[in-house]
Order: sequence, then C-alpha cells, then structure tokens
Amino acid sequence: YLTSFQCKPAYRNAAATGEGAATITKDEAALLRSAIRHEIIREYRTIDGDAARSAYEPLFDLIFTYVDPSEHCVPIFTTNYDLAIETFCEKPYHKYGLTEGLDTDLSSKMTYWDRSQFDLFSLWEGHQNLVLFKLHGSVDWIRLEKSGRIVRAPAMYDALDSDEYKNTIIYPTGDKAANREPYFSAYEYFSRCCEQAELLIVIGYSFRDYEALNRLIGATRRNEAFKVVVVAPDAWGITHLFDRDAVHELSPLRWSVTPVAACFGDSLMQAQYLQAIEALLKRD
Repeated sequence: YLTSFQCKPAYRNAAATGEGAATITKDEAALLRSAIRHEIIREYRTIDGDAARSAYEPLFDLIFTYVDPSEHCVPIFTTNYDLAIETFCEKPYHKYGLTEGLDTDLSSKMTYWDRSQFDLFSLWEGHQNLVLFKLHGSVDWIRLEKSGRIVRAPAMYDALDSDEYKNTIIYPTGDKAANREPYFSAYEYFSRCCEQAELLIVIGYSFRDYEALNRLIGATRRNEAFKVVVVAPDAWGITHLFDRDAVHELSPLRWSVTPVAACFGDSLMQAQYLQAIEALLKRD
C-alpha cells in the first residue's frame, strides 16, 4: 500500500549501509501506521462500475440459474474493504436487492450499521437478493467514538479527527479483533452459512485469515455436503496449504476444495471458471 516513507536520516543511513535493522521512534511509527491506513482507504475507495458489472453479473446470473430467487438469497462474505458489490448493485440494475446491514435513521437522516437487518432479513420480492457481510469492515464505515455506532460516510481517512471518528476496518495485522461488532456478527453468519451450504465460491482469497479458516474447518466437519471452489491465478499454490498429512486439522477441508487457476473478471478466462463453478452447482 505504501511505496515510500521518510524517517530520520540517521535511521535511513543505518539501513542502507547494512549496519543492522533500522529503528524508528514511536512518533515515527505512529506516522507510518497512519500513512499506511490512509493509503489503504485511497486504494479501495474507488471502483470501476463497468468492470464490477462485467465481472459479477455473469457469475450471479449463473448462480441464480440454480438458486430460486423467490425462495433463497445468496450471501456474500468479503475480506476486502472496497465497494465492488455495492457499486455493482447500483441503479440501473434493478434486478438485485442488496442487504448490507445498514438502516437509515429517519430523525438524523444518517445510515447506520444494524445487525437486525440480517436477523430480520426477508426476501425482496421480484429481485435476486444478495446479502453482503464485510468481514473486515468497509472504506465507507466510520465508528462514532462517543456512541460506538457505525455510520456510512464518504470513504476518507482523516487522522486529525481520530479522537472522534475511526474507520471501521480490520487492518492487515495479526490481531483481527473479530470479537467486536460489526465483525463478530459477520463471522457468526459466515459459520452458520458454511454449516448449511452445499457450495462456497472463493475468489482470490489466500486463507490467511485464521478466523475464517477455523470456521471453514468446523463447517467441513459438520457439513458432509459442503464443497469449496477456489478461483485465483495461483489457486493450486493456495490450496497447497491444505496438502498436509491425513491427521492434520486442515486435511478435511482439502478434500472439499476444488482449485481453478483463473483470474476472476478476465474476459478470456471467464468461461473457464464459470464452467468449473457450474459443474459443482449441478451436483445432485
């Protein structure tokens, strides 16, 4: 996310001469962290609507060929912070009904995250219903520090107001803090869906999120019908993670995974990965 960062010259020189690892002060570390977070927001806040539609519409059209939209929705779980699905579902594509855990407060005219939007979900008649869970948060979610509520806001990062507002994002770190809302509810629904689903379509995901990985392992142990298809350019390399001995905890998941080496959204590869997905959707 960050191509360069300037710290004190003495530290830069030490690193350049190979005299040891460069060290920086706590203040510089705070500035570095802020710069990385700022760049993450900048990276994910802009989505090409045409590109999103050309990538996702063929996939959802295929899925809803096998999923009756009058009876079922399609849940989506993403670890990305971007607005790809939200942009994809924007007008004039009226055939999609999107539920993303947000509700508008009529008094304040603001849109807040509210778990009850999932708990009380009902199908939007006449639409293909998508339910979006953002496991690691979103670039347009801001936590109001005083109330703790999460509000939809322009996708921006301003360190000057960090005492009042926090971007609701789990940044790429070891501690995912998934025990706090809205992440807790998203992971809970992920577990419940995997324990009931017949097919999980994974796109460009490396399985490095241990919160999600542990729930997948649990699902394969409780749901014998559960299958996973992984679509990624390095799909075989990703699934090599599961190629362990038969007694390893990941081995049940490996037998459920089908790798498809393709780049999602690439027009030349689209037929390839859609055919692989359809083959699994056709299972009795």
